[in-house]
Amino acid sequence: MIWHGTQNELEYDFVVRPGADPSKIRFALKGAQNLHIDQGGNLVAKTSAGEFAQKAPTIYQETAEGRRMERREEAVENKGRRPRH
Repeated sequence: MIWHGTQNELEYDFVVRPGADPSKIRFALKGAQNLHIDQGGNLVAKTSAGEFAQKAPTIYQETAEGRRMERREEAVENKGRRPRH
């Protein structure tokens, strides 16, 4: 994981080696009471402190020809269920 950002936002990238399985990547949001994906594809978590939005992922592969954008599929587990959109 590589962390980066600006003065107002913190972001991170998962860097996956060739041949590795990116579906093994997992993270959890402690204290999240409800998760859903908004119309923009962002993950929204409700917590006791308010709502927290995680920007929709950008998925790409670095190649000799440059950066190639990949298809994005969202999957969120919320106590074993997919959230409602």
